Amino acid sequence: MEKKKYFDELNVFRALIIVWVVIGHSYDEASGITDFLPNFMRVYAYSFHMSAFFLLSGLLFCTKIKRIKTFSDAANTAWDRFKRLMVPYFVYTVITYILKFFFQDYANNQLSPHILTDVLLGINNPNGGLWFLHTLFVLSILAIFVCKVPLGISFIISAALKICSLLFVIDIPVISNICEYSVYFFAGLLLYKYYGAISSRFSKFIKGIAGKISVSAVSIVMIVCSFLFVYLTRDMQNDYFSVPITVFCIAAWYIASFAVCAFNLPKKAAMLIGNYGMDIYMLGYFVQIPIRVVLGSMFSAPYYLYTFLMFVFGLLAPIPISKYIIRRVPLFKALFLGDFPKKRMKNKNKKTV
Repeated sequence: MEKKKYFDELNVFRALIIVWVVIGHSYDEASGITDFLPNFMRVYAYSFHMSAFFLLSGLLFCTKIKRIKTFSDAANTAWDRFKRLMVPYFVYTVITYILKFFFQDYANNQLSPHILTDVLLGINNPNGGLWFLHTLFVLSILAIFVCKVPLGISFIISAALKICSLLFVIDIPVISNICEYSVYFFAGLLLYKYYGAISSRFSKFIKGIAGKISVSAVSIVMIVCSFLFVYLTRDMQNDYFSVPITVFCIAAWYIASFAVCAFNLPKKAAMLIGNYGMDIYMLGYFVQIPIRVVLGSMFSAPYYLYTFLMFVFGLLAPIPISKYIIRRVPLFKALFLGDFPKKRMKNKNKKTV
């Protein structure tokens, strides 16, 4: 990858995927609603959105892997990942556990009787969305452990694990998620080497009017096709179609990120959502669930009304909450976002040239 460290389209891509995460979390499975639209939208969202996040996470994590030269570097990187991922994981787990303990009557999923063991294994968490942080941490540690192994070999091994997950039922805590998602994470690590050239070519192409129109048209066609593919295979019991469909959906929305970048207003909106991606993922739960409980369970509001409100407020409300409260208080920033103050390097003997 070239020296450019920040790619706007990746932040926009993160925004597009987080929108689908919020959509997936907005539909209430326990409602008993069997309408086609909500069920299909949920199936579509879950067909690719988390795999896309693992691929993106691997791509962005590769810079840290490349810096590992010694055992001390590896240990420091692992510790940084623990603070970034597992501190929020435990903090949100405790908060959710307390809330569910007092409001169990309104919970879709009851608290596990083996809460401590389950939380450590990343299963049956009171907050269902937290499994991503746990799995991402495990994959990050694996990547650190095999950092000296050629990425091509690591990717082949992860692909073999994915094939095993398709051929066999692997219902083992931690291991099942590794088999399911490691291929996307290591694909991201592998893609890092070539990503600068890929981004540069697309970015140059969309500078002209013809390029903007072409990329927009291609992305629309691909997205429509992705909906069609998911629709045609939604009732199939064969999981072999899932991987190519997931990859195609990821590619469609990645191309769409360049289409969004080609136009200023959509790009600004997407960049804002992308900048608060983790905030939305973590805080959206605490916005959406009260809406479901109050409007859906207590007042029996129309399903589509409270689902729409869950989506809108689940996507937008975390931004001002984080901007004006969490990100302004260092302790909150560390506990809720895993963003700890960076240590200042002291170098008294540093010479200026």
